[in-house]
Amino acid sequence: MRGDHAPARGAQELRVTSARPLARAELDAIVQRLAAAYRTKFDVTQSVDPNLIAGVRITIGDRLIDGTIAGRLDDIARLLSTN
Repeated sequence: MRGDHAPARGAQELRVTSARPLARAELDAIVQRLAAAYRTKFDVTQSVDPNLIAGVRITIGDRLIDGTIAGRLDDIARLLSTN
């Protein structure tokens, strides 16, 4: 599902994946904060993946910001397997 954010010329790709559908205001708040932080416009794609359990996974180009419960559990599992 593509957000209603129109693709901007020269915009970076921004993918927002969440465990549940985000309300328009939630998605807009995320996009506005990232646009201000990165000083760029984004071509936004939103998707839902219930396997994330909760939280949001954001992909900006080749950068990943994983704020999901599933991501944190994966981090803990990797930490435990190295000890």
